Amino acid sequence: MKFAADHSAELPVAATNLGFALELYLKSIRAWVGLENPETHDLWVLYKSLPVEVKHDIESLYQPELDSKPPTEILTLRTVVELSHTGTPSSPEFPKSTPLQRDVSNLLRRTKSLAVAWRYPQDSVPLGKRYSPEMSFEHTCLVLLANAFDHFIHTKTSAPYAAA
Repeated sequence: MKFAADHSAELPVAATNLGFALELYLKSIRAWVGLENPETHDLWVLYKSLPVEVKHDIESLYQPELDSKPPTEILTLRTVVELSHTGTPSSPEFPKSTPLQRDVSNLLRRTKSLAVAWRYPQDSVPLGKRYSPEMSFEHTCLVLLANAFDHFIHTKTSAPYAAA
């Protein structure tokens, strides 16, 4: 994947910023529905306690956009962080890739600490090890989700939230 190799320095920045954007969208939606915003960057924690109707609206914006994308346009990058620079580097081994469930709940469970993980990747390298565990950046799905959050905020939050 030439694009990823050519833009590898930008990858952590893009993942971190997208993670923070998703967090801010979620915290804005939570404030609109009257929920407290816990001191967390965990996207799944912020999403899972939203009212069912709100999650349904968000998912109905996200899923058709995802379904309209051909598989070749869904970009997911898998990488590891190399911490040690001594000796000859060896190629890290990636486990076999299994198909991912790309619905909102599963996506947010997998990427719950997106901003923190990509901002501080060195913290994921176990003591005495050379490489971090595999890190994944589900770019296309996360951008589509950010678009769904943005659309939801601009179309639904102009009126006060009324719980059903």
